[in-house]
Amino acid sequence: MRPTEILSSEHKVIKKMLKITSEVCERISSNEKVDPEHLKDIVVFFKGFADACHHGKEEEILFKELTDSGFPKEGGPVGAMLAEHIMGRKLIAEMASAAEDYGSGTESAGVRFLQNAEQYVGLLSDHIYKEDNILFAMADQRLTSEQQDKILQRFKSFEHDDMGVGTHEEFLKLVARLEQEYLKQKTT
Repeated sequence: MRPTEILSSEHKVIKKMLKITSEVCERISSNEKVDPEHLKDIVVFFKGFADACHHGKEEEILFKELTDSGFPKEGGPVGAMLAEHIMGRKLIAEMASAAEDYGSGTESAGVRFLQNAEQYVGLLSDHIYKEDNILFAMADQRLTSEQQDKILQRFKSFEHDDMGVGTHEEFLKLVARLEQEYLKQKTT
């Protein structure tokens, strides 16, 4: 297995949460009441799984290996992805603030969450497409099998040491729970 395959499989989980987020936004837009804890759960997932875990592996491991292999850190595909990670963090921070306010009953908080979440869904959907279809193909071509093996080992250490044993699985359970609440109901 290549490191990019692991990251692409994580993209599938993130895309599922993006669909859930879109459904939550649709409900907010329709003035339906949404459980405030679900907004907080969405933020926790994007902060913990999409950013800390997934983007952490990209920034601390894959992108560093790519820049060591000649990819420019400024500009180019790596620089563009890093800039989008920063934009995403700003939107997540706004979503977190809105989720807290929504839970406190602030009237405008639902709209604030909706606006930032919709921007985040669009940003991350495009971002994932670019990584899956452009950057990861470039990485697979550029990195030697030895470099890829080293990255895989570092990914394992990152999951274990930085994220903590079982954290990844807890995020998967969170997605499954929210999927049941927001996506499974639509098909029945």
